[in-house]
Amino acid sequence: MEEQLKPINEIVEEFIEDENSIGISDLTLDQKMDLMVYQLYKIGYRLQLVHGILILFVIAIIGLRIIDFFWG
Repeated sequence: MEEQLKPINEIVEEFIEDENSIGISDLTLDQKMDLMVYQLYKIGYRLQLVHGILILFVIAIIGLRIIDFFWG
């Protein structure tokens, strides 16, 4: 997957470096699609991370309630 993201990362870096001289309208359709996919990938990764943390939090609360029920 890293090989697939490498061109997208390069496009993002070029876009950030040339922020003053290049705009979204200057990108080709393929570059716009790659940029959109890259942004969705980052959002999905963050959502997956938050989801995992919330699940661990719920498991911890349930575990503490069970311990409190039996030994409280």
